[in-house]
Amino acid sequence: MPQLTNERLSKTVADDLQQKIISDRLKVGDQLPTEPELMEEYGVSRTVIREAAACLVSRGVVDVRPRRGMTVRAPDGKGLAESLIAQLQMSKVSLPQLLQVRAVLE
Repeated sequence: MPQLTNERLSKTVADDLQQKIISDRLKVGDQLPTEPELMEEYGVSRTVIREAAACLVSRGVVDVRPRRGMTVRAPDGKGLAESLIAQLQMSKVSLPQLLQVRAVLE
C-alpha cells in the first residue's frame, strides 16, 4: 500500500469534511469540530488538519477565524468564478473557444 503523505491526508480529510457539508450533516453557519477533535477523529496531526482547513477555505466551503474555528459558509459562487478565471488564464484559452463555452452555458 502506498504511503500517504501529509498532502494526500489533508486532501482526504478536506474531501470528507466537504462531503459532510454536501450531505447536509453540516449546514451553513455550523461550527466544525475543533482541531483537537478533528485530529482524534481522523487520527492525523494538527498540520494535516490545518492544511485541510486551508483547502476548504480555498474551495470557498468554510471560513476560519482565530479562536472561533471553522464555520460552514454559504455558497456564493465567488470561489468558483475565481477558480474558473485562473484555470482559463493558465490554459491560454482563445477568445473563440471562450465564447463557445459561454454559448453552451447560456
